[in-house]
Amino acid sequence: KKKGVSPMAALKRSFAQHYCPARMRLVTFGSKPPHEQLRVAEEAFGKIPTVGALAGDGTPSCSKEPTSYAEPSAWPPKRLHKWVDIEGTTPHSTLWLGFQLPDLSKEYAKQPLDYVLWVLGYKGVGSLFNVLRDVLGLADGLGTSVD
Repeated sequence: KKKGVSPMAALKRSFAQHYCPARMRLVTFGSKPPHEQLRVAEEAFGKIPTVGALAGDGTPSCSKEPTSYAEPSAWPPKRLHKWVDIEGTTPHSTLWLGFQLPDLSKEYAKQPLDYVLWVLGYKGVGSLFNVLRDVLGLADGLGTSVD
């Protein structure tokens, strides 16, 4: 509120833009036949307001596909291949490597990043970690994360 923006109004706008029937999925299961489950679901959820209606202030419509942030590229070619000298501030060395990946939103159900995290984070015989630590003496720890 200090910036003149109502948190409640901002929350309602965000909800109306991102949580709409076009993006919802409903799964039912039970002993009743599918047509009965569908009838009950339509009764319960069929009157959900259409896009933008919840905010009531001309909020842009919610589309079936969420906004993609694949463009513009975070690391265009002109920003690559630069040398940077960094003076450390901690008593131990740390190296962070970042890898730009394509937009994987459409592949979410397949969980491709879980596989990448497992491969990079595996610490068994012949793993990246073992080579860096035991063979090359370059690391005493290795961690992975996804943002």
